[in-house]
Amino acid sequence: MPESSTPITQQLDLIQGHEISESQTFPFSNDEGAYALLPFLQDTMRKFVEPTGKIRTGIVIGNGGVFSYGPELPMVDQWIVIDINRPELQLIQAQANYLAHQTSDAPEDIQQGVQEVVTNLKGPWLVEADFERERRSFGPLHYTASSESIKRTQEFLRKGNISYVGMDMANHEDLTKFISVLKALGMEIVFANFTNIYEHLKDETQKNTFVEGLSQLPFAEGAYVQYSVIDSRMSITAEATDNVSSYINELQLDYGDKMYA
Repeated sequence: MPESSTPITQQLDLIQGHEISESQTFPFSNDEGAYALLPFLQDTMRKFVEPTGKIRTGIVIGNGGVFSYGPELPMVDQWIVIDINRPELQLIQAQANYLAHQTSDAPEDIQQGVQEVVTNLKGPWLVEADFERERRSFGPLHYTASSESIKRTQEFLRKGNISYVGMDMANHEDLTKFISVLKALGMEIVFANFTNIYEHLKDETQKNTFVEGLSQLPFAEGAYVQYSVIDSRMSITAEATDNVSSYINELQLDYGDKMYA
């Protein structure tokens, strides 16, 4: 954990949802083409530069590129990293802790150090390949792209405004609690990266619960919503829209009748 955390972070950290503990983890973002979305991201987020009177919030599922997006989006007051798998969250937190406490800003050193942190926790299998895929996807936006990128990421992480929440986004009880806490704290979601969470929902009940939860979460009007789909080449490709309703519509288009029982 960073040396300090905000009061909001501390309250969010108290959320206890339904978790699992699986050995298979994905410590790096696996969305292809993230950098290509940068112009749309910048244009969409521009409307949130001025204070809105609420806590401007970014949520990501799993890694979700938070180390790269965070420094790029200073208008986001609070970040929430969500995952159902506790070892996954621990891997992300370990990377954040390593980055926040480094004095070096040499890309080669940091790239090697991040991979060593992950390897020490999960073993070496695919660590180098998956990290390189993340770097290719984010390109100049990646947090290790340059010394300046690393400095900005270190400053971002030292603010302590990332909360790590273990919960199931397809569990009604978890979603109800989460939505209640966000609304009670005066938070509104201006950025979300749902990655390919929909691919991992096991049945129609889970899918319906997830979609219903989306409609109740406190999204700001015109929020940036990123997600990913598996294309014909089995690549996980990042896409984005400018509100959650459009994301739901995209799910309907991509999955058709499979979306609802």
